[in-house]
Amino acid sequence: MKRRDVILASIALVSVVIYALACKPAWDPSGKTIAFGAMSEDGSGIVLYDTEKDSLKTLRASDTDRYSSTYCLWTSDGKSIITVGPARDGEMLAVERLDPGTGKAEAVCDPIKVGKVASPMIPPFLAADRYLWITGLSIGEAKAPSNLRVDLAEKKVETFFASETETTCLYPGGKRGYFFASWPVDVESTEGTIALGTLDPATGNREIITTTPYQKQCGQGLPWLTVEPDGDRFAVVMQADKGFEVTIGASEGEEGQFFPLPDSVKGALYMTWAGKTIYMAAQIESTAAEVESTGAAAKGDTALVVLNVDSGGTRVIPLGITDGNPQPSVSPDGRWLAVDAGDQMRTTGLMIFDLSALDKAPKLVKVAERLLPGALAIESTAAIESTAAAAESTAGALNQ
Repeated sequence: MKRRDVILASIALVSVVIYALACKPAWDPSGKTIAFGAMSEDGSGIVLYDTEKDSLKTLRASDTDRYSSTYCLWTSDGKSIITVGPARDGEMLAVERLDPGTGKAEAVCDPIKVGKVASPMIPPFLAADRYLWITGLSIGEAKAPSNLRVDLAEKKVETFFASETETTCLYPGGKRGYFFASWPVDVESTEGTIALGTLDPATGNREIITTTPYQKQCGQGLPWLTVEPDGDRFAVVMQADKGFEVTIGASEGEEGQFFPLPDSVKGALYMTWAGKTIYMAAQIESTAAEVESTGAAAKGDTALVVLNVDSGGTRVIPLGITDGNPQPSVSPDGRWLAVDAGDQMRTTGLMIFDLSALDKAPKLVKVAERLLPGALAIESTAAIESTAAAAESTAGALNQ
């Protein structure tokens, strides 16, 4: 890529940290069921939406808010859901395997001690149904986000790329992963190196595509990156002189493509790539005239930005969400797109778009006001205390 230095140096200008307290909807391999974490008046839960029956089922519920920021990942056979999110015990990360039929949960490993926000900043990814990569975690006193690999077969947790002088973020990319790294991470630094490359999920080995020095303050931010489904190209959103643009590059040395986004885009969030299209959640700001004449979203509202990577054409679809962090997710057949609905702190349902008819309003799926009643499995403080009391009573009787 002839303009790699421009691409990577520009990434540093837009990198921001946003804690993802609402999580990406997860399609099962058949494309018939969506799993997602949601919030309600009485707690939170892992909810399944059956797209064929148009029905919701609360798989597992808690009287805490832990599931509202929990990611779901299906195994390739559709028989298990791997969840990644906060444990009940404060600053701990829980990795569990759920049975989608019963809601029964099995801990994959012991809870992991992390920082104040026990939810990854970037969606985790699962490779070969075995290697779970979790990126963007605050662990201990480290200045930079750390990355964990959980071996589901061995139930082993390893820390990768944790350094006082490096920020590394990982993204799924077909059978491999992509990484973005910057050195150093000191926010006062004005000189350093930016690197982008691929990751072998099984070994953790990295292969650098390119590096470049930068002379601007990079800080500890995270870029938003998505990878073409076959893993040949990647796209990064960045801030240019006159606004935001998407840069598309490849690992084979081709020149990069640069697509400007509409002027109304004032902040870029999560992206996903399907076919010839990139779907991006973005913060937008419309003029008073646009709001009055077209009903466009006003300042601070969230929209879905659709970019055709062949033509560079874009369109902006307001979502009617204020200050949200929606994470677009495309169905396996590429026909549907699901977006979590709610504000930055909680998911209360889904918006489902028909990608063959984006002019039509999305289907709105709203979760129940109370998730605990009717849940297949319930994790409640009262139940846990009752179980503990019963165990203590039994132990006392045995000791008499």
